[in-house]
Order: sequence, then C-alpha cells, then structure tokens
Amino acid sequence: MLRLIGYGGVVILLFWISSACSNASFKAAEIELLQKMALLEGAFMEEPTQGGIRFNKLSELNQLLVAWEGEERDELVRILYGNWDNETITQSTFRGQKVALGHLCYEAMRLLVTYEAVDEEGDVDLTWKGHIQVDEGLKGLRQAKMAWSSVMRERKYVFL
Repeated sequence: MLRLIGYGGVVILLFWISSACSNASFKAAEIELLQKMALLEGAFMEEPTQGGIRFNKLSELNQLLVAWEGEERDELVRILYGNWDNETITQSTFRGQKVALGHLCYEAMRLLVTYEAVDEEGDVDLTWKGHIQVDEGLKGLRQAKMAWSSVMRERKYVFL
C-alpha cells in the first residue's frame, strides 16, 4: 500500500513537471511568435475599389502560424486573441504610422478562424462589433475583444 501511494505521488509529480514544462514551452513559443510578428515589415493598405483595408504581408504572417498544429491551434487562437489590446509598436504601418501588435494579432487570427454573429431571426448581425479594420485603432480592438469574449469562452469560432 505504501508503495502504491508513493508510486502515485511520483506519477502526479511527473505529470505536474511535464505540465509545467509544456506550459513553459508554450510561453517561450508565444514570446517568439509575438517578437517575430512585431518585426514583420508590412503595411495595411487601403483598397478603395474593394472598400476595405488589407495587410500586404498576409503570406508572411501566415508562415509564422503554420508551426502550430493540432490541439496547439486552439492555444494559438487564445494567444492571438489575448494580445488584441497589446500596444507594443511594430515595424508594420498604416498610413505611414507604425501600428500596435494587437492589429497584427487580429489579422493573424482572421487567417485561422471565423465567426459570424447572428441576430434573433438568424440573419448575420451587421451591428456586431467583433469585425474591425486597422483604422479603428486600439479602441476598435478593445471593442472587438469584448464582442469576441463569449465566442472565445464558448469556443464558437470555426477554423478555416
């Protein structure tokens, strides 16, 4: 009986150590990803003919995300969402001004997942504040993050 308890304690300890190492490796990967995103020299470009703004380095941004596979993709989405309000200045620009890392995290998440809010009739809710453009600034990112909070909590997003 003593051996079984001792053995069980060792298993729990090893599981805890393994979990801590896994969390540490996720944290290191998160830091590396955010640093690489901040160094990406891209530009948000207005497209008058299409009525929107697009990031001109989407393929490079996507290359930073491909290393995250399987179950790690949910962790990646959590990391990106968690940094929407990150005000760290990046090398990417909009109208000649450097933008906050939060904008790149939002764009990166758009490459991974989608969500369409619906109203009571089941139609797309055009007033939902969860989809924004870079010209809405950090205030827009904070509003989008609030709108997405239940989507994230209930994991309602869909991977592309």
